[in-house]
Amino acid sequence: MPFPQDPSISGGGAWGGEWSADSFRKQLLDEQAPSGEDGWNNPWDTRDTELLNRPVSSSPPQSPLPPSPSSSYASTSPPSESAASLTTGGRESRGSVKKSFNPFAKSSLDEFLLGPEKVPVSEKDKIYIDESESGPRWRANPHEFTCSVSSPKKESKFHGMKSFIAYAIVPSFSRKSVSRRRYKHFDWIHAHLTFKFPFAPIPPLPEKQISGRFEEDFIEYRMTMLQSWVERICRHPVLSQSEMFHHFITCPNDEKMWKAGKRRAENDKLVGANIFQAIERPQKAMDIFQIDATLDGFSTFLSRLDESVRTAQSTCLDQARKYQLDFKREHDRVSHSFSKLGKAFESDPATDGSGLSQALQDMSTAYEDIGTMYETQPKHDWDPLCNLLFEYRGLIYSFSSVNSLLKDVLAKRRNAEKDAKEGRLEYDQLPKIINHSDTVAYAFEAELAHFQAVRTMDFNKAIASFLKGQINFYQKISDRLTASLQKFNM
Repeated sequence: MPFPQDPSISGGGAWGGEWSADSFRKQLLDEQAPSGEDGWNNPWDTRDTELLNRPVSSSPPQSPLPPSPSSSYASTSPPSESAASLTTGGRESRGSVKKSFNPFAKSSLDEFLLGPEKVPVSEKDKIYIDESESGPRWRANPHEFTCSVSSPKKESKFHGMKSFIAYAIVPSFSRKSVSRRRYKHFDWIHAHLTFKFPFAPIPPLPEKQISGRFEEDFIEYRMTMLQSWVERICRHPVLSQSEMFHHFITCPNDEKMWKAGKRRAENDKLVGANIFQAIERPQKAMDIFQIDATLDGFSTFLSRLDESVRTAQSTCLDQARKYQLDFKREHDRVSHSFSKLGKAFESDPATDGSGLSQALQDMSTAYEDIGTMYETQPKHDWDPLCNLLFEYRGLIYSFSSVNSLLKDVLAKRRNAEKDAKEGRLEYDQLPKIINHSDTVAYAFEAELAHFQAVRTMDFNKAIASFLKGQINFYQKISDRLTASLQKFNM
């Protein structure tokens, strides 16, 4: 669910655009209105309404992911108009990412920096940051696991009046399917994790879809993206241990149990600013100048990464389109030309041209086969790479909110230090503010280290897989042409 960006986060205006708070809230409500498979009409879904009633900023982020002008596969409509029909396995929706927000109300942030810890934190809720030789790191999940999303099945309710696709969720520690989840369940856990963990960029979900959502290609695409989303959460040392994420992957198909878990999430006090009270980190004070340098350097890198990922995704979309349309059509034209030439040789009454004609017909068939190879190839190389780039566009966008959060905290810390010097703030309050701002900085650096490590693995794996796919593809073309060559008697 797309939430508004918090008004306390500095730098929000960089996205530009004229708008009104009422119109933006109306857009959010419209997007949450019951429609198709993803309608929410349960009376116990109260947190979303509470969030919408909060004040929103006067400058919401515009979508950072405009459709590529070079590709007809990119989305050309805003998220609230995502009902366009899909004919290419969901590729249209890869041009846009759902908006998310950083759930730090100004009062909530101020209370965290200035106020005492007032939310009880149990041992199971504590989040640990350890100091390593390379800097702060999240403590690894002692019970790492994976989770699969499979077996999409069309189901219905209200005596068949409402249909939807449900997926089997199988965590590795149970080794059996204990739950089936609809897209709206993924949407809910995405919103909850975004709200609970403001220090972590939550990867995007594939967009909602109404028309064409039961088509086989789209179902396969969505399942692939949901699988990747779940894997990314499982790999995160903090998110993977969230009680509500475990509820999401283990709760059986029991409506009462599912609702009970949602109520626990709605009553969770360790969300937003309060989650920092659960962080146990080294007591070593952070160097604010070093934090600034790290933040500035990463912000510059993130901007360049965003631009390069946009370009690469545009290229992937364009190449997939050319493979399936342009290159397929061109090879069919070549096939037709050689077939026509072969028939001309065969029609010569003066000589026996049947051997040459048959060789040319085989050559024609070879080019037709190659055209089909081009048509089906993107799912083996361009599409998986494009899916990863889609995820990273969303992660980059989410991380920009994390950066803005830290900038705002550091600005408040500097203001507090200035006020203390000038007598507008009592000095005994300053150490608490510094200590709490250090907690936010530790969380940022731990998350940054995780992002860097995962990013390197992701792109190494994705590019290697892409190149293998390309090598295999062109090897098959070479083999097919070689086989055709054997038909000609030199």
